[in-house]
Amino acid sequence: MIQHSCPTIESDDITSVLKTLKSKKIASLVGSLLFSKNLKKFFKAKKVYLTPSGTEAIKMAINFLNIKKGDEIIVPAYICQSVISAIESTKAKPIPVDIVLSDCNISYEDTVRKISPRTRAIILPHLFGNFVQNINKFQALGKPIIEDVAQAIGGEYLGRKLGSFGDLAICSFYATKVITTGEGGALIINSDKFKGTSVNKSFYKMPDLQSALGLSQLEKIKKLNQRRKELFKIYRTELRKIPKITLVDSPLSINYRCIIETENASAISRDLKAKGVMAEKYTSTAFNYLKLDPKKY
Repeated sequence: MIQHSCPTIESDDITSVLKTLKSKKIASLVGSLLFSKNLKKFFKAKKVYLTPSGTEAIKMAINFLNIKKGDEIIVPAYICQSVISAIESTKAKPIPVDIVLSDCNISYEDTVRKISPRTRAIILPHLFGNFVQNINKFQALGKPIIEDVAQAIGGEYLGRKLGSFGDLAICSFYATKVITTGEGGALIINSDKFKGTSVNKSFYKMPDLQSALGLSQLEKIKKLNQRRKELFKIYRTELRKIPKITLVDSPLSINYRCIIETENASAISRDLKAKGVMAEKYTSTAFNYLKLDPKKY
């Protein structure tokens, strides 16, 4: 059975964690500081904070921007609900905007329509590993950008890592993500405007055992993403033989997920499972979570 969202855990990952266990320094934060340092180098960032989860990284980004109750944050309508819940937990207001079907990412045109005097930030997720094509236009809107690379770590555009374009960027290292620490995340600081911003360091940290796994995973991220591309080529060849489906095949993608659009999703999912390939419908939208009527937007 080809599992859905199965992490790649290899002997070097196990060795890295065992080394930390054998050292008996499992709460020294030495490993965590090294993981943070390596992420900073990877993204060429100003600073990196490790967090308990990607959701907490979003909350931290919102706090860094001093966003208050009632302030608006623009998000794509097609998004993991944890992003919406993170915004709501800070009392800010998520404003859903449309997506572009060719890559499932946020629409620049609809973002422009939804910007208001209360807009304090725009969250740009590179969904399914697909690069947000108009990122330079989003930057030109003059609103702080929180780049979400939870599904796109290791992706590049014009020689720069995804996660280096936003004022801030967030990572998730959950078990199903590009690289994993089991749980955990990171806030990437790319702008000097946040110098001197204080944080509760006793909360924003990651245990050494998790960091040991993260260090191992980050070291081989090119290999992991190259394997994703190789597998996607196989899926591309085979899935195009199936009538009445459209393959979401975005350029510059790390191919974190293989996405198809079809009116026969349930039937195709059943057929694939019968052949030993797990396939699921992705139905997480801001409208579902917020109980909004899409027609009114």
